[in-house]
Amino acid sequence: MNRRALVRLLASLFALPLLSGCWNQRPIEQRAIVIAVGVSAHHQWRFLFPNVAVTADSLTAIPSAQQFYTVTVRAPTWQRAVQRLQAGMARKVSVGELQLLMVDDRLSTGQVTRVVDGLNTTGAVPATFWIAASPGSPAALLEQTSPQTVVPYYDVATYFDCRGCHPLRLVERGWQWWAQNATPGDSPYLPLARSTPHGVAVRQLLVYPLHGRPVLMPPLITQGFAYLTNRAVDVAVPVSLGGHAYTVARLDAHVRTRVHLTPRAIAVQVQVHAGGIIDDAPPHTLITRALEHAVGLAAAHVIAGRCRDTIDWANRTHTDPFGYAKRAAWLDDALGETFSAARLTTLPIQAHIAVRVTIHGDGVAR
Repeated sequence: MNRRALVRLLASLFALPLLSGCWNQRPIEQRAIVIAVGVSAHHQWRFLFPNVAVTADSLTAIPSAQQFYTVTVRAPTWQRAVQRLQAGMARKVSVGELQLLMVDDRLSTGQVTRVVDGLNTTGAVPATFWIAASPGSPAALLEQTSPQTVVPYYDVATYFDCRGCHPLRLVERGWQWWAQNATPGDSPYLPLARSTPHGVAVRQLLVYPLHGRPVLMPPLITQGFAYLTNRAVDVAVPVSLGGHAYTVARLDAHVRTRVHLTPRAIAVQVQVHAGGIIDDAPPHTLITRALEHAVGLAAAHVIAGRCRDTIDWANRTHTDPFGYAKRAAWLDDALGETFSAARLTTLPIQAHIAVRVTIHGDGVAR
């Protein structure tokens, strides 16, 4: 062996203790794995952990309420909260498996920004965690259990994980909120999760202006937002035609949008294409092509009205949860540079909306 090879071999041997590997990993019973965090007013942080005492043999004996436990600390920032949490724990706190961040709906835009920025700054938390809001303190929702979900799965995160389960896909990742908040011309939003007898449900969104407290979208406005942003995946729309009630169900909507920046507004052209079936019709109704076309027109009228109401709501609240201004400024950066971030986000939206609903040939009446 020549001298150069010997030097390389010795250097490698000395470097081995410095390399990370399985030798420095802790077994599961020595780790406190944070799977969810709730942040309420007055700097209260509630950390949720799975109970490591739960095993496959003990699942039937341990109540669902004991499958997880929480620890609460008071701290001004995420970093201080984790430090104070670790000081009172007998196991090593691990935040790299975080599934959900839930914030009090009373927190302002600036407060939520500081929380999300704190998680992103450390680099220890993957930015793919779900983020949602709760009505008031998230304590009850954070510990929500359901017979539909068993250990080791966390019920609230499972709700958001389920793609195609809900009529409106109202979900938000941590990185998405951070990107929207950091981009002029885009108003970030959070799904508002509410407790139900069977788990959780999301029917509305909280939209965060540049400053101050968030504003709550009414349910029908939230539906309009879903149509305008490709988040309507399985919707039912009741319509009235000739004094009779029909329901168009299994509606899956797709939207195409063109935006243009003007000195005084954001000009938007929206085309919504949706397809569904007639799921409910008066007894003994003969479904003809003409009737399908008429019901489709009636459903399109309802959807277009909800979309227009949503645009009007955004203009009244001076928010842009669609990101229209962001896109328009990117397409016309010369004009976009003449607006401040605050002005760009609050520019009025002037939208022309066209909706077409196609009725498919199946359903209870066929």
